[in-house]
Amino acid sequence: RFLTVGLVVCTVIALAGCDLFGGDAPELQVIAPAEAGGEAADQGHQNVINFGKPAAAATVDIVFRILNTGKADLVLEAAAPHYVEIAEQNETEKPFSVQSGASTNSIAPGAEVTVTIRFTGQNTSTRYTARLRIPSNDEEHPDYFLNLEGNGSLVD
Repeated sequence: RFLTVGLVVCTVIALAGCDLFGGDAPELQVIAPAEAGGEAADQGHQNVINFGKPAAAATVDIVFRILNTGKADLVLEAAAPHYVEIAEQNETEKPFSVQSGASTNSIAPGAEVTVTIRFTGQNTSTRYTARLRIPSNDEEHPDYFLNLEGNGSLVD
């Protein structure tokens, strides 16, 4: 009797590992350069994206590709129209902005959307930081953050 129960338990565990009981989940991945002008690469949760030090009023745009590498639809949960948002930035200057957001809030398995984030140079010697927040139904990282930074360029 114990042998039968043991075999049933082992079978259930083995089948669960094969995703026969679901296991279909979305998985968010972000591809972007780690610095302005750099090569695009997989950016892990909490990585830093450096926009550099543009002159005052000059802009630097970085394109982020948001991919769904999972097996179910990835739903971006920030408000329309961008479905991503800039958080925790200097609210006076607001040097970071979403120039073009995701075209849809639902990304099919294997599909992707692009988002363009802009840093506008400031007439200060301040280091500016913010976070790109990508909330979604990804169970592992429901609030996916990328740290953004850029430097002001003080004009003499």
